[in-house]
Amino acid sequence: MRIMPDSGDSAEVNDDLAADVDADADEPNEGAWFAELKLDGERFRALGLPAESVIEVTHYRDAVFEVARQIYLDRHPDKERAPRGFDKAFDLRLIRVDRGSAQTRVRLHRAARYERADYDEWFSIYGEAADSFRDVIATVQSSSSVPQTVTPRQRQAFRKVGSTLKSDESVTVGSHDGTAVAKLDDEVRVTLAAIDAVVDNTPVPLSVVGVIVEFDSVDQTFELRRDSDNGRVRCYFGSYIAGLASTVRRVMAEDGVTAPDVQVTGLGIADAHGLFSQLADVSEIEVIRPWTEKRLHRKLAAIAALEPGWLGPGSQAVPEDVRQHFEEVVPALSRVDVHIGVAATADGHLALEWKRDAVEYLAEIEPSDRLYLCVDDRQSGTLLDAELGWDAAVITSFAQGDVSHVG
Repeated sequence: MRIMPDSGDSAEVNDDLAADVDADADEPNEGAWFAELKLDGERFRALGLPAESVIEVTHYRDAVFEVARQIYLDRHPDKERAPRGFDKAFDLRLIRVDRGSAQTRVRLHRAARYERADYDEWFSIYGEAADSFRDVIATVQSSSSVPQTVTPRQRQAFRKVGSTLKSDESVTVGSHDGTAVAKLDDEVRVTLAAIDAVVDNTPVPLSVVGVIVEFDSVDQTFELRRDSDNGRVRCYFGSYIAGLASTVRRVMAEDGVTAPDVQVTGLGIADAHGLFSQLADVSEIEVIRPWTEKRLHRKLAAIAALEPGWLGPGSQAVPEDVRQHFEEVVPALSRVDVHIGVAATADGHLALEWKRDAVEYLAEIEPSDRLYLCVDDRQSGTLLDAELGWDAAVITSFAQGDVSHVG
């Protein structure tokens, strides 16, 4: 999209930017400029760039990055955050200051570590983000309103752009070829400064996963520790819904740890970082991972960390196929009515043990898709066992008390 300002000097701005791009065309090793920032005002006509205004390049970089970050997340709905290195790879360099400080030029440096085609999407997004930021500024300039698509994190970054400028100064954001510009003058900055009032802060339905760690029965609120980052969310009951308060009491972690993971649904407003610290009108609390299941997963994680020799010379680590078989049956095993002990053996097996009255049960998940079952009735002295091929249904029914496969 080509964005042209409505001001009378638009032709002059475009001519200036385009002329300079042409002048650079024969420079060796020169790729396209990422963007040009033209600073207008009395103090920018002298030689050099005022030290306090250099930060404007940083503000511009941070604003464009927030747009790029959101573009990436929109295209990857399965992701909760930008990939590692996405911020560092967006390496803008201030290359030149032309005609005193009237025009600063920035180039996007692509370090050698990001030259692989795997990163092409990132650098394409950076360019799209620069265009999108410019389009937003042009919209604010022409309509004195902020698009509803601007996120809270973007709002925070946008407000800083032009923050060092005086009321009679402006910064014009131009594309690398000079064909599209948008101007941040004082009127635009006033709109950006009031951007939180312009953007509709209407609570939206959302769900948060975590552990309930506190309940206030008087105020009818509870606190959830988010699973994603351990942040705290204060949750408020709305109109009375039968059973919600008793559910909170039932699933709350009195010690801050021992509790199931729950998904709480209500209404919330994102803060400046895109997170939710409060949830109003809670309408549903659903247990999505029982504490027993979490315990088995934690035990599996500890076993997976064992290395050869963990129990002395010759002891083996539990191989991946054994761990995968166990993980397959964890949800079912977490629902049985007995406590199941889990331990690694020196020969790389995974042993599951439990007891019902005087009867002791053992199931060993072995490498190469093998399963060993044993029932030891201490009262009658009967010992039954069997070697079988791996079958998730068999070990699940065995844990529930079915011994038909043994003997």
